Amino acid sequence: MSLVRWLFLGVQWLSPQAAARLAERLFFTPHGSRLTPTMRAILDHGKPFQVEVEGQRIVGWSWGEGPAVYLVHGWGSRGGRLSAWVQPLVDDGFRVVAFDALAHGDSGGRMSSMPQMARTLRAVVEANGPVHGVVAHSLGASVTTLAMEWGLAVGRAVFVAPSADPVGLHAALGAAARPPSRCDRPAPHRQPAAHRVLLV
Repeated sequence: MSLVRWLFLGVQWLSPQAAARLAERLFFTPHGSRLTPTMRAILDHGKPFQVEVEGQRIVGWSWGEGPAVYLVHGWGSRGGRLSAWVQPLVDDGFRVVAFDALAHGDSGGRMSSMPQMARTLRAVVEANGPVHGVVAHSLGASVTTLAMEWGLAVGRAVFVAPSADPVGLHAALGAAARPPSRCDRPAPHRQPAAHRVLLV
């Protein structure tokens, strides 16, 4: 992290605004993940759909019939990475819905955040119907929790390897990088709302 500190100090000395833009880009740009041929084949057998979030095209897929179970991926991941859940849930009589969040996978956008991913989940639910259940991985659990805090009705939730304290984690990362005080203002449209962690 010392290299990051020195980088921010150097850029901030030249331009506090450039340092703030660099920090935002580093923090809010998800790194991509690839799909295996098996994952891609499962997506190819799904029924594709699209919704729009913040002017960007969000792609998703659904399989089966019945009460809807939503698959919510984590940071830097994509819907197809949870495809192993599809067939068992379909076999049990559920409709399964997966999607690539804003700036993830095949969806549009360059940067994202937990609140933006939560807004993506809400838009996907609005297009596909009530939530019987959610299976969420990693940051996807925090995204689901935030959407629930905002009023999303979720019958059941399974959180796989959730972050127990995403706000604390981000605070620790920020403290470790210690950006200069003059560029320490996060972009207002990306700030997460205060929320509590729900254990389901």
